[in-house]
Amino acid sequence: MKYGPYNKSSKAKLSDGITEEVYVGLNKENYNNSDLFELSIALNNNSNEYLTEAVVMTQKSGDNFVLTATWAKDFKAIITEDGVYTYKWEYKSSSEGKIQVKFTVLNYDEEIKTTGFIELDKEAKDATTVRYLWACNIKASYGIDIYTQLPNIDTQGIENPDTSDNILFYVIISLLSLLGLIFIINKIKSI
Repeated sequence: MKYGPYNKSSKAKLSDGITEEVYVGLNKENYNNSDLFELSIALNNNSNEYLTEAVVMTQKSGDNFVLTATWAKDFKAIITEDGVYTYKWEYKSSSEGKIQVKFTVLNYDEEIKTTGFIELDKEAKDATTVRYLWACNIKASYGIDIYTQLPNIDTQGIENPDTSDNILFYVIISLLSLLGLIFIINKIKSI
């Protein structure tokens, strides 16, 4: 088992609702069958100590990746394509005063699967802030690809309009420069 990157910078509070996302690169060529890693978001209690967490495991299974969640027994998301996926956790208080958590995996704006909100057996009054987002229990020699921002172009080849606009701009500028150069050369020849 290897430990991976973690982040303790979140200032989100359960009283306001917590939404945390991380972007994970999944490439089948990088993993052997049964390789796995876990990502977890933990909460602190009122004394700034560990209270609870929501762990999501990603495991290579045949030609797919399978995501499961420790608190959501019926949740199983199957990722069939290589890409960078959004792992999104949401925490809130239930009307009964318990902590609820929801995990959703997305491919850009497309929701692949969600657990829906599931109530944990912890009191919301005891929870305050995010303790950490942590990549742990990595059992894959490749490791894990974590991104702080969603890349502009995904691996399925979806074109990014910003990128294509920039390329078009440079092509037009290059053509105009070439035409200007041809004009100058013709003027010099005529002298």
